[in-house]
Amino acid sequence: MDEAVRYLKTVCLTWEKLRVVYNLILFVEALACHMYLRQVLQGFLADDQYRLGIILFGVVANMFYCLGPLLETCAYVVLGRRIQRARLLLFAAGLVFSTGLILTLATELIP
Repeated sequence: MDEAVRYLKTVCLTWEKLRVVYNLILFVEALACHMYLRQVLQGFLADDQYRLGIILFGVVANMFYCLGPLLETCAYVVLGRRIQRARLLLFAAGLVFSTGLILTLATELIP
């Protein structure tokens, strides 16, 4: 197998493994926020817009997650640079942004 193909396969597989971790962390945080908000805002959580918002956030978060592997692939294909060391930095930055966004949205719902 060609060296480039092997590297790009590794990039994709590594990022997909990290996606599981990413989704688990966001799920646990969203669940904790949901349980807290359930105590504070009793009737609001049954609202269809709220449920749709949770689903939409999950879809959009995963769409933005794709920027990580895309940036790493582009760095290799366009610039000829392997950025494995930056992989975890990109992952951490995206995770911090997403978890911060969940907390910000949750605090906006509290009266």
